[in-house]
Amino acid sequence: MGGFSIPSVRQPWNLLVVGRYSVDIHRMLKIAVIEDNYDYRLVLKSEIDEQDDMVCVHDFGSIPAAMAVLPETPPNILILDLGLPKVDGLDAIPDLLAAMPAAKILVLTISENRSRVMQAMARGAHGYLLKTDPLARVIEGIRNTARGEVPMSPAIAEIILRVLRDQTPRNTKAALSAREVEVLQALADGQSRKIAAEQLHLSVHTINNHVRNIYEQLQVHNLSGALKKASEGGLI
Repeated sequence: MGGFSIPSVRQPWNLLVVGRYSVDIHRMLKIAVIEDNYDYRLVLKSEIDEQDDMVCVHDFGSIPAAMAVLPETPPNILILDLGLPKVDGLDAIPDLLAAMPAAKILVLTISENRSRVMQAMARGAHGYLLKTDPLARVIEGIRNTARGEVPMSPAIAEIILRVLRDQTPRNTKAALSAREVEVLQALADGQSRKIAAEQLHLSVHTINNHVRNIYEQLQVHNLSGALKKASEGGLI
């Protein structure tokens, strides 16, 4: 596969070589991966490095190996498996965030266990994708995380909605328009704002305006809070 390659001759740490041209990684999303499956880690790293807006600056097979390096050179986005040797990824989320306050954690795992999904989000994960998702969805999930969105596989979004419906009474009617409910439902289904815009025949700018209005009307600050309030109101 094509893409970025690290030259055999030592280059300045912040430069990669693309063909004959040097690219400053300061202008790119810096991604780190913690994944114990070596083959999958290489595939994921290669896919990231093929993009023109991101680069994999670190990859590790365990939490201890990552914690020895990442606090000094934190990424923008950390892709985290949960089922790791030595230290479980779920247990490590608070420590990782404490060591890298500006970084965002995107969970990428095989686990669809309801308890682990909810614990990961409660402990500070910024998104939750499955390894069964296409690599294109993972790459888009990285971009969405960087934009402040909360990417979720459709199966994970359904788990979260089911939990919220089970735990909260449907006694609140939120003041959302029909279009805003459509937008929120699309996001609840795990769609990115870009895909939601295409499906609803709207611009991304309009989707962003709807999301801001939804947050304001529901008095929340993120998608998880909006989904909870909308579920309480029986809107989704």
